[in-house]
Amino acid sequence: MGKSATIRFAADKNVGKLAKWLRLLGFDTLYESDAPKAGTTGFWEKDRIFLTRTKKRFLGHTGLQHHIFISSDRVADQLVEVIQTLGFVSADLRLFSRCIRCNQPIKTVGKEEVVASVPEYVWEIHDVFKSCGSCGRVYWPGSHIERSYKMITRLFS
Repeated sequence: MGKSATIRFAADKNVGKLAKWLRLLGFDTLYESDAPKAGTTGFWEKDRIFLTRTKKRFLGHTGLQHHIFISSDRVADQLVEVIQTLGFVSADLRLFSRCIRCNQPIKTVGKEEVVASVPEYVWEIHDVFKSCGSCGRVYWPGSHIERSYKMITRLFS
């Protein structure tokens, strides 16, 4: 199952792109700006690793046991910081298993289930779809997947 099943993150507003990429890699990652609108509780849970670019954010949160101060402003470099700090290997990942919008697990769905949710052209040329049961977002293998795999390959080479 890998570390993505056990390691959980909480990302502040300064590392939003990093939060989305960690979700893409399969990690349960709460994003601070999502918390109020989603009613997310547990952002400051002790078992989450807090990610921030602002050192002052740690003050006043005595419940935090683990944190990573992110020094880079580029998302690829931020991912490298997290990967190296925690010693991740590619086997630790569950790629494309979480919704990048709301962080919930996504599941494979039948083509007929998404006919009204995707553009006609996409529905006609793709047979594999995944969907988020929470927010309804639908995913399919497009060119963005290829670009994501290329970046992931670079991260672990």
